[in-house]
Amino acid sequence: DSPSLEAFFPRLLRSFTEHAQAVDFAAIYLEEGGSLRLRAGVGLPAGARALGDRLAAQVARERGPVEAG
Repeated sequence: DSPSLEAFFPRLLRSFTEHAQAVDFAAIYLEEGGSLRLRAGVGLPAGARALGDRLAAQVARERGPVEAG
């Protein structure tokens, strides 16, 4: 784990959510040891973590973008 990345990810997500009008929350997942791990999240409402985990798993399976909804 890099302390610089641990500090950078939340700042990146806060900036993204502040400037992207259609974004309410954001998360960064990274692959570690064959599993996806939530490394940063901003504005995550209750239940968003479970949704994010499912979407991240789908992205990993499909190896491409997916649509939430």
